Amino acid sequence: MGEYQKRDGKQLTVRGSTGFNLGDQGWVRVALEAADRDPTNRAGADFRNPAEPRYGKVNQRFGDPETRPRSVFVNSQYRVNDDIDWYAFANYGQRNTSAAATWRTALNGTAQRTPLYPEGFLPLENSESQDTSLVTGLRGEASGWRWDVSLNYGRNEFQLDLDHTVNQTLGAASPTHFYAGKLLNTQQLFNVDLAREYPVAAFSGPLTVAVGAEARHESYEIGAGDEASYIGTGAQGFSGFRPVNAGRNSRHNESVYLNLEADVSRQFSTSAALRHERYSDFGSTTSAKGSARYAFSEAFSLRGTASSGFRAPSLAQQFYTITTTNFSVVNGVNTPIETGTFAVGSAAAAALGATPLKAEKARNYSLGLQFSPLSNWSTTVDAYRIDIDDRIALSANMTLSPALQAALAKQNILVGAGRYFTNAIDTRTTGVDVVSTYRLDLASAGRYDFTLAYNHNKNSLEHVNANPAILTANNLTLIDRQTINRLTVGSPKDKLSLATDANWGAWSARGVVTRYGSFTVPQNNATLDQTYDPQWVLDLSTSVKLNKNWRLSAGIDNVTNRYPDQVTSAGNLNNNGINPYSGFAPNGFNGRYYYAKAAYNW
Repeated sequence: MGEYQKRDGKQLTVRGSTGFNLGDQGWVRVALEAADRDPTNRAGADFRNPAEPRYGKVNQRFGDPETRPRSVFVNSQYRVNDDIDWYAFANYGQRNTSAAATWRTALNGTAQRTPLYPEGFLPLENSESQDTSLVTGLRGEASGWRWDVSLNYGRNEFQLDLDHTVNQTLGAASPTHFYAGKLLNTQQLFNVDLAREYPVAAFSGPLTVAVGAEARHESYEIGAGDEASYIGTGAQGFSGFRPVNAGRNSRHNESVYLNLEADVSRQFSTSAALRHERYSDFGSTTSAKGSARYAFSEAFSLRGTASSGFRAPSLAQQFYTITTTNFSVVNGVNTPIETGTFAVGSAAAAALGATPLKAEKARNYSLGLQFSPLSNWSTTVDAYRIDIDDRIALSANMTLSPALQAALAKQNILVGAGRYFTNAIDTRTTGVDVVSTYRLDLASAGRYDFTLAYNHNKNSLEHVNANPAILTANNLTLIDRQTINRLTVGSPKDKLSLATDANWGAWSARGVVTRYGSFTVPQNNATLDQTYDPQWVLDLSTSVKLNKNWRLSAGIDNVTNRYPDQVTSAGNLNNNGINPYSGFAPNGFNGRYYYAKAAYNW
């Protein structure tokens, strides 16, 4: 259990696992977990309008949502005969979450927003997510080949309800609870893997050959919400999925692969792989990977990898469609605007210059070294570069001109802004990872492990496609400055952590200090950008083993109670002192956290 310094965000987690035999040929293990996690709130008081009945009070909920996850996992195996094993593992999880939308003031201008909530209201987005998965298969050996044949099924269903809110179009007759609809993903996979070793006289070890094939089918479905959730302006907080948004789409793909690995000599090892895939909606592609490692000595080795990659757009990226109410500043006023997120193949997206999505293609390169000058000290350094062409990203949120609004109105789509997924950019990521560990063993005085880890990343934009002519004619930009800079500077370029693990007798302790580098939250107006300073965070924990059954632990995360810089940019439309911290902060903004654990093993 745990709790934040602010006396909120209480968390209680109970987990356990046990196993038993299936006769003398098999076993089953079952694991359960349940947790209750209360929300946190770091919102500031609302001083925007003295005429509001709740002026000067904290009305917004800004922090972690309330969550109630439950899960069960089963793993099993049974020996059919001397050459064949059957295995299966399955998971079921359910997560109920209650997240707050934006506080709706009592007054809309000078008029009362709704008589149902005369002091204003905070819409709650209450969701239930159910995850189900099952994998079962047979594996064994025949004629020198190791083989594995399996079936894999996965399903996720996400349902959303809105509470403590209204549909303003319905006035005083509006319900305060709405069913907003559901999203459903399913996947079925059939897989066959074969592998064996062949002796090669010229090599110091055998050549390992692995081949495989798989067939996959996936579907994506949007289910419509109650009519009251989407008609007119829709439910405040999240307008429900409309019947025109609803539908089911699917695709299938098949693939084969070949992988070769060998120790050519005691110093040199290498591997190569090919994978060919055929998608029902994106054609065929072949990806390749090659890697090698050379040990100059027992203390020093060099490794490198080069590969190509292919990622077809997800079904959600192709078909997700929703109309919601967003907020934008119009003539200095924070104004609600109906905003459509359109499936890229729809007539609405085509009217805004959309073209069919293409698959992302990537090229990956890495070079690393491992250095162990002492038996108790080792260091690895890995440099890498990842180039992604036709990267899939959501376009800018475009406020539409009257002409474009009229064009969409002819399709019975009444919105003031729109966006869709696009392949308009190419990016490059370069970086380096460094990990160094040192062990100090003082015998009766304990053992100490010191670890330094450092990562540096640089994201750069290599290409942006030409703006669609229809958008240029209406003074709109598909990929705006904010979209680009969120990819390139919206996260820290570096992260450093220094950790110490100490063990002496029944006691152990761990301390980690982490430095998150600076990052920038960009706006389309460069003068409204805000760059946040680096931040140091210290975490401490300790545990003691009381006997062979019991272990007690306790810890403090963010010992010094550090918060990220507060938002000062006027570009944050919802700030006004109400949402004081940036959601981009890599370590969050909840402050110090205390926790304790008790574990019993038998």
